[in-house]
Amino acid sequence: MRSLFFTPILIVAGCMTTDPNGYVDLLKGSGSMQTSASGQQSFRYAISANAYKDLLDNESDLKAQHTFLIESWLGDNGYCPRGYTIANKSIQDGIYLYTGNCR
Repeated sequence: MRSLFFTPILIVAGCMTTDPNGYVDLLKGSGSMQTSASGQQSFRYAISANAYKDLLDNESDLKAQHTFLIESWLGDNGYCPRGYTIANKSIQDGIYLYTGNCR
């Protein structure tokens, strides 16, 4: 009888070992900055295509969220203080990949 009591507790405890920050990171995306020999700065920013599935209903809301994430990342890291332009947006292996240049 005692083992039946502990079995549900162990199952629930096993579920709680998931790192919730991993899910937040999935929603935030990640980026990298490069500087060419001439001093031109460019960046790549990746966001999982599944990150906002069923949360945002249309393409314009998704674009606005992605723009917010990119601008937040650039601003938080002090990148592109004079602004930026997105040079390319693509979807590769379930990931939205943005490439851009600092002004």
